[in-house]
Amino acid sequence: MAECDTRLLHEIFARGLVAGIGDERQTCIEGAVALACGLPLTDTPPCVASEDRAYAIRINDAIWSSPQARSATLLPLALAQINTAGTDRTAWVERLAIGTVRRVLPIALRAVTGMPGIPAAHAAALHAAADTCAVAETAKAAAKAAAKAAARAAVFVADEAAAGVAMAAARAAAFVARAAAEAAAGVARAAARDAARAARAAARDAARAADEAAAGVAMAATRAAAFVARAAARAAARAADEAAAGVAMAAAKAAAFVARAAARAAARDEVLRQSVAVALDAYAAEAAAEDAS
Repeated sequence: MAECDTRLLHEIFARGLVAGIGDERQTCIEGAVALACGLPLTDTPPCVASEDRAYAIRINDAIWSSPQARSATLLPLALAQINTAGTDRTAWVERLAIGTVRRVLPIALRAVTGMPGIPAAHAAALHAAADTCAVAETAKAAAKAAAKAAARAAVFVADEAAAGVAMAAARAAAFVARAAAEAAAGVARAAARDAARAARAAARDAARAADEAAAGVAMAATRAAAFVARAAARAAARAADEAAAGVAMAAAKAAAFVARAAARAAARDEVLRQSVAVALDAYAAEAAAEDAS
C-alpha cells in the first residue's frame, strides 16, 4: 500500500490546484497525490485505480471559479482515492453513476426553469423530469430517468444553456446505460430501448415544435434525442467488454457538462461540489460494505 504524506498533500493543495498536470509548485489532484506519495510528478499515480483517476481528473479539469475553490473541494477526494488500485471498482462506479443522475442532473434541469422566457408549462415539465431523476434507485431507473430528461430538455431548447442541459442529460443517460451494461447486459439493453423510445418521442415533439419555434430549435431537439439513442445503443452493444473506467470517465464528463450548462443560472462550483459529494458518498458506502463483510 502507498504511504501518503498527508502534511505535504495539504501543503500542495493550499497552493491551489490547476487544470492539467501543471508543475511541482501547482499541479492537479493526481499530481498532488503522486508527489505526496513520494513519486515524481505524474497524473497517473499507481496507487489510484484508473476509474477513480478518470473521474477525479475530469472534475479537476472542469471550469472552477478559482484554483483555491478547486483545491478546497477536491482534497477529500484525493485522500479517498489513495490505495484504490487493485480493488473491485464495480460497486463504486454504479453508485457514482446513479448519484450523478439523482443529485447533479436535477440541479441543471431546475436551473433552466428559472431562465427568462421559459413558459410555465415547460418549466413544470422540466421540474418533473428533475424530480424523476432525483428518486432513481437503480442503474436501469437512472438510465430511463436521464433519457426522459434529455427528451424533455431537447423539446424546450431556448438558448445555449438549455441546449447544454439537453446534451448533458443525453450524456448522463449514456454513462448510466454503460454502468448497467457492466452489471448485466440485459439491463443495459432495456436501458437502450428506453432511451430509444424517449428519443423517438422527443423527435416527434421537436417536429411539432417547428410551427412554434425556429427550425434550429427542432433540429437541436432531434439531434439531442438521437444522441441518447445512439449512446445507449452503443453501450448495450459493448456490454461484454465495457470497462468501468469508461463509465467513471463518462460520469465525470456529464457532471462537468452539466456544470457548464448551468453556468448562467447557477454557480458552477456548486454543481461540481455536488459531483464530488456523490463520489465521496460512494466511497463511504464502499467502506461500510467492507466493514460489514
